[in-house]
Amino acid sequence: MNLFRRYIKFHIQVLYSLYRVVLLKTDKRIFALLFNLKSLLIRSDARLSWNGTEFVVTDKSFPSFSYLIRHQRQCNMAYEFGVIPRAVTLADCYFLRQIGFQDGDIFIDCGANVGDLKLWFDLHKIDIVYIGFEPSPIEFKCLEKNVRPSEVHNVGLWNSEGDRTFYLSSQTADSSFIEPQKFNDKVIAKAKQLESYIEKRVKCLKLEAEGTEPEILEGLGEKLQLIDYVSADLGYERGIDAESTLVPVTNYLLARGFELVNVSHDRVCALYKNTKISKDALQHENILTSKAEMKALQQQMVEAEKVERDEALEKVGRRNDTINNIIRLFSKKVLNILINLEKKKLIDRYKSYTGRYWAWRDSKDIKHDEKILFIDLGANVGQAYKCFSNYFDQKNISFELFEPNPFCYEKLLQLPTVISGDVVVRNVGVGPKAGTFKFYGLADSEGGKLSLGGSIVKQHNSLWYSASSDTAIDIELINFIDYLNEKSKCFDKIIVKMDIESAEVELLEALIENQAINHISILYVDFHSQYQEGTQSKKIKKREGDILSHIKRQTDVKFRMWH
Repeated sequence: MNLFRRYIKFHIQVLYSLYRVVLLKTDKRIFALLFNLKSLLIRSDARLSWNGTEFVVTDKSFPSFSYLIRHQRQCNMAYEFGVIPRAVTLADCYFLRQIGFQDGDIFIDCGANVGDLKLWFDLHKIDIVYIGFEPSPIEFKCLEKNVRPSEVHNVGLWNSEGDRTFYLSSQTADSSFIEPQKFNDKVIAKAKQLESYIEKRVKCLKLEAEGTEPEILEGLGEKLQLIDYVSADLGYERGIDAESTLVPVTNYLLARGFELVNVSHDRVCALYKNTKISKDALQHENILTSKAEMKALQQQMVEAEKVERDEALEKVGRRNDTINNIIRLFSKKVLNILINLEKKKLIDRYKSYTGRYWAWRDSKDIKHDEKILFIDLGANVGQAYKCFSNYFDQKNISFELFEPNPFCYEKLLQLPTVISGDVVVRNVGVGPKAGTFKFYGLADSEGGKLSLGGSIVKQHNSLWYSASSDTAIDIELINFIDYLNEKSKCFDKIIVKMDIESAEVELLEALIENQAINHISILYVDFHSQYQEGTQSKKIKKREGDILSHIKRQTDVKFRMWH
């Protein structure tokens, strides 16, 4: 029974992850509606609304609280379980409880994004002097409103001043002055040195600059000695190579009188303390020096932490209760759906691995004195060709790619080997007879213009959608039997990869009937009966089995499953 419950819980988590993926791709108002529905299901207090330009996050536990966020992924990642868990997470990441803040302390937030680090101070009613820096224009608009009337600056920080290229990756809050692995856009942003903004002692400098932390510290110059604590996210985010800045930042600060107080390896965050803080400086800034007062403050922080953790654990417990209730309500039909999804996933993975294994294995049997033709039926934008050409790379092998979808055909024409003339691409489909046929599955709701599921078989993907005739296009098919008969006269061996979205069944039956199947030495096929509904799927699956049985028993064709 425990194994069964664990199995169900695992699949609920899989479905929940899938739900989150779908959630991020919806219209913004629908996203807010689905986010709130999800909050009800997991008993989260977070609520979301779309005001036309930004998302407004509210929390039932704090009626006066509201926060602006621009991107869906940020909403889902940050406030999925409510405000308190978000505040607790941020406090843990940046070791805020170890610093001992009080009213009037200056806190500099470098890489402020939308300013949600200030949440923890607001919830604890610590009236800090907050100064935020955010170079991204979209996030800055939210930051300005979220922390008003605090001081904020729409500039980036660097070790010199001037205009610099700023790479935007706003959905995941990974924008940077250093070009990252992935980015959506780039703009010119102002770069300033942090030393020009510091005149008084700073309790804590928080750094989350996506890899530019060393340059920001260099831009502090002698003002670094006015910083009591540096709390930094030093994860693997610097540049295209995604390097961590933990080592260079630590070496830089240790050489200038700081000590490493704590480090978290989960997110690679570190806390550093300035060992040169004088008692006079502390008293000048009205910072607690009395051991008794400090002990009292620490006790308050411990109690506050316990309350926060209890509330967070209570929310997690409520969520688990909800999952257990779902398990008790599971019907046999839903369970079968989950099992089928898992089965399909395992089958697809098995096909992928075995297909690549056979490509590697079959390529070893190619003789250099043979003239070989490799035919890719259903080339799409060249995914399979790129894979096979890594294995079948001998000079005596010619490739011909067939793709009836004109939008995919345009992409194939851009392949370097096509441009050079080494590979032939044909903008036609194949079948047991030539003619003009309807091609389905290109609507946005069906997969789009570059869909992997475009087919001349209308019900090909009936398990997932009903193909529209309105968006179908006309394509030309050649008689593949005649084509094979002609090519067999010119080549010693013919290898075929066939992934033509359910049209393979009729074509293979015709090849067998006309004995043209014997012209093929190696055949890689992806069958598609699993994508059709009910009775139709069973009928197609039986035909697939008959084809497979005939090829294996009555021909010399090496048959391989492909996906």
